[in-house]
Amino acid sequence: NPDFFEDSIRLIYECFFAMDQMNDAINFFNSLLKRSNISPLQKETIRLYIGMAYEDSLETVKAIEIYEDLLNKGYPKSDILVQRIDRLKHSDQSDSPS
Repeated sequence: NPDFFEDSIRLIYECFFAMDQMNDAINFFNSLLKRSNISPLQKETIRLYIGMAYEDSLETVKAIEIYEDLLNKGYPKSDILVQRIDRLKHSDQSDSPS
């Protein structure tokens, strides 16, 4: 049911997160992107969760790339993307040697 799509994706993500299986989450969500019955907006939502999985795997560069791409494509939750990008970029700068 399209009305429950985002909630379903979030719950699936939370299951992978709880089991500390972010690589499996990335693989699973990438496989969903190949399905023909998923709308462009649903694919962007899946990509958001792929970015979150990269973020939770401490693969900051990959997460930022996905978030920035979604932001540039006009993903409706731009405020969330901007917050995540800013936090990751700030975190990256504080972790780098002076």
